[in-house]
Amino acid sequence: MGALLGAILAASGVLEAPKPELGNELVASVNGEYISKSDYLGYLDLLARDKRNPMSAADRRHVLDRIIEEKLLIERGLGIGLPYSDPKIRKSIVDAMIQTIISDVSSAEPDRSNLQEFYHQNSNYFASLARIRVQRMVFRGEDAQQRAQAAYASLSAEDWHTVARKMADTDILSLPGSMLPISKLRGYLGPTLTELALNLPVGGYSPPHADQAGYTILQLLDLQRSEPQPLEKIREQVLREFQRRADDNALREYLQELREAADISIDEEFLERLESASV
Repeated sequence: MGALLGAILAASGVLEAPKPELGNELVASVNGEYISKSDYLGYLDLLARDKRNPMSAADRRHVLDRIIEEKLLIERGLGIGLPYSDPKIRKSIVDAMIQTIISDVSSAEPDRSNLQEFYHQNSNYFASLARIRVQRMVFRGEDAQQRAQAAYASLSAEDWHTVARKMADTDILSLPGSMLPISKLRGYLGPTLTELALNLPVGGYSPPHADQAGYTILQLLDLQRSEPQPLEKIREQVLREFQRRADDNALREYLQELREAADISIDEEFLERLESASV
């Protein structure tokens, strides 16, 4: 029963419930954190369903003791900075937050007209035999926008590699020089830049594109197109991609809101020295 209770507590978020007002609705408090009677009775009910014998007074006391101990352990873990020092805990928190952020988006299935529009707008992406070759320049730091704009203007007179060597930063995650399936390119660039590349003429350059890290310029080197399959035949694939991009957008917007509300300072000089040392 103890193991089952632990799983229920972890899944149900007993520690995340809003604090009720003092009064008859509380069964206990732990260092100012409250345990409501409704939550407590809910856990008793869940455990009673998996217990062969009726719940005894000792069982009910055990459940309350376990909830109290859970609160004490998590409070202590937070106090010693465990979420910041343990990678597994950090990953669990991040994963749980991501699932919370995208849960509403993931549960909403688009209607047929929206899915049809998405399919037509991204027909190149769903071409099963389409392959693409792209190169990019990245620009980071306070002067990233100015350098990116200057590099884009210089491409009309100088070749790509000369401009990249003079003005761009080192691309830590460099793109392969071979033809890639569009789905694989998306893993490198993300959906927005992949779509940007697909809409370029072969040999063409994209204007500087802003993202959270800085600016990017793309060049489409080669594209092998094929006819996409009818929507009715690949509807599940299109729906998965629609939902994945909706999740990406919801997460990106939420993170942007967090960044705008946060007080963030970055040692740009250190990053520039690090880039210089890696060249």
